[in-house]
Amino acid sequence: MNLQYLLENKLTTQTRIDAAKRLSPTRLWYSGLLVFGEYRREGRIILASINLSDFTHTCSCEDHAFHKANILCKHTLAVLRNMKKEEVETQKTKAEETHTVYISSGCPSIDQVFSVNGKGFVSRMLAALYSDYNVGKSILAIQVACHAFIQTGKPALVIDTEMNFVDEEARQRIVGWFEKRWSKELDGKPVKIDFVFKPNIYKLYNYVGSEGRKLHRGKDVEEAKMFDWVYFDALKEMRQVTRGGKTFNHPVYYNRNDSPLLNESEGHSIVILDSLSQPVKEEMPTPPNQNFPARAACENHLLGRLVDVANERNVPVLVTNHLSTAPEDQQYHTGNQYGGGPVGYHFKYKVRLKGPEGDLVKDGYVHRDLERERGVGLPETSRSIKLVLNKGYEEY
Repeated sequence: MNLQYLLENKLTTQTRIDAAKRLSPTRLWYSGLLVFGEYRREGRIILASINLSDFTHTCSCEDHAFHKANILCKHTLAVLRNMKKEEVETQKTKAEETHTVYISSGCPSIDQVFSVNGKGFVSRMLAALYSDYNVGKSILAIQVACHAFIQTGKPALVIDTEMNFVDEEARQRIVGWFEKRWSKELDGKPVKIDFVFKPNIYKLYNYVGSEGRKLHRGKDVEEAKMFDWVYFDALKEMRQVTRGGKTFNHPVYYNRNDSPLLNESEGHSIVILDSLSQPVKEEMPTPPNQNFPARAACENHLLGRLVDVANERNVPVLVTNHLSTAPEDQQYHTGNQYGGGPVGYHFKYKVRLKGPEGDLVKDGYVHRDLERERGVGLPETSRSIKLVLNKGYEEY
């Protein structure tokens, strides 16, 4: 780590470097080309991570959140200091040896904005699809899930936090569109998708093997709106253990290598979270008390566990998200997706789905635009597609 380079390019400060020298992560681990450092202090947990491929970084601390990832905080600097060169080289070699898998949506324009070569969603990467409400994110997600089964013969795993598809008839209706559209490829077989329903942040956290809690800072009503978000490994089971002739219950906890999500994702073609923002919004304060550090801590951990799944299972992960509203008027004109720094870091592909206001079905379809904000080594771009009634997304 060239500290002089960091200082000269104003990527950090001497004060932060000095603080990092006195700091060591409670835990340090690698997931593909990501290295994570976790810090626990006075009941609070801070998570920092660095991408070894391009050295982008994120942290759930206030310093990193308020500088919008333009500064290496003391936590990310401490991760750099504690990384072992041999382990870094091992992770890079493993990533190079792993075969890349692409999952197509069945619509070339969608595949083009989510990959370098136009083949679709890329394994071991998180991709974000975001928009305001009722534009068609969930329909696109189900289209990808259906085509993934047609392409690979393996079901998609869809984590539904908005409860859009908890009704079996609603699921069958939407999936039926694509069974009819691709009936030739299916040759009479039904599409298989595995749905799990996690209607709040606590159930979603348990699914990734963790327990999330609010740690309030004070008893005053206004102060109570500000809190730290902390998380722990969730209890898996109580196991009977006999020692010294005595039998007692011993708690066994989940960890990042053993969670319901990681276990259930085996044998699937793609993992889809629809959506990230819904469960987080229910627990995180709304303006004027946005509480960005708590939100960052909450999302960092969730997205970090999804990265683990993407790397362990060698599958793509698609996450839908909403647009962030402007604090002054609660409108969507900011153009940014909900979540701030963590979503800007973890997603290697970020695409906004746009539709004109006052949509009317004309000739059986409505117009949609896909705007790529970020892609690995790719410029921003835009594609126009049709959302066809009872068929999903198609080319013009």
